[in-house]
Amino acid sequence: MAEETCCGCVTLDEAEEYDMGLHVGAIFIIFAVSAAGTLIPIISQKIPQCKANSVIMEAVSAFAFGVVIATGLIHMVNEDIEKQSMECRGYVVENYES
Repeated sequence: MAEETCCGCVTLDEAEEYDMGLHVGAIFIIFAVSAAGTLIPIISQKIPQCKANSVIMEAVSAFAFGVVIATGLIHMVNEDIEKQSMECRGYVVENYES
């Protein structure tokens, strides 16, 4: 049978095999970083310069918010570029004139 192409399907080459150890390790890394991020406000209450309403904590919060938003956008754009090719979009999108 002829091999069917699937819009948005990703195939793994032999060199790109699924690495279970890497993914299990990533779970623990995410846990450790999340725990550290959770403990920073608790520990900072002991330091007078890092109280909840200080400029330092507001700057750290703004930076963290920017990192989360940028990470989300980068991942969405990357997925869209990989999965949306011209053949997936169809006739209407390819021939649309504005």
